[in-house]
Amino acid sequence: MANKTYWTSPKGVASYPHLTKPDTKGEYADNKFKTSLVVDEATAKKLEAEFDKIAKDLGVKGVKRPLRQYKGDWVVTAKSKYRPVLVDASRNEIDVEADPDFFVRGGSTIRLSTEVVPYRDGIALRLKKVQVIELASRPSEFDDEGGFAYGGPKASSTRDDDDFGDEESGDNGLDI
Repeated sequence: MANKTYWTSPKGVASYPHLTKPDTKGEYADNKFKTSLVVDEATAKKLEAEFDKIAKDLGVKGVKRPLRQYKGDWVVTAKSKYRPVLVDASRNEIDVEADPDFFVRGGSTIRLSTEVVPYRDGIALRLKKVQVIELASRPSEFDDEGGFAYGGPKASSTRDDDDFGDEESGDNGLDI
């Protein structure tokens, strides 16, 4: 069996990440865990040379690489049938089973740890681990106003005044 080749990315920005659940909806859905990593042009040129050397070392004759220009950005794409291990900036594992609401948004700063997969026409990257360096926040059209803060679901109360009645106004809380 041949030795496996691994590649770890520089920092980049996550684009269309599907890291906690596979991509199952839309035009590009393939039921895989995946992400694109956006890098600047200078980094892309270095990666191009790096991927060419890896392909040559693996004896791959094809020219396809996991790096391409898309809508003006340079992106590296990695995917897998299996959910990658997620770690934070300090390399502590993120337990997505214990926190099913956790997900990595596009715009997050990440690094990828991958296995290089050679094939006839080139090389591809199989996603193994993702380091989340900075988690992008949910965009909002509102500014923080510093008032009411929802703390999540609470246990139901059995108090009689929980149906918004005014305790001082009488029987049913309606002051008509």
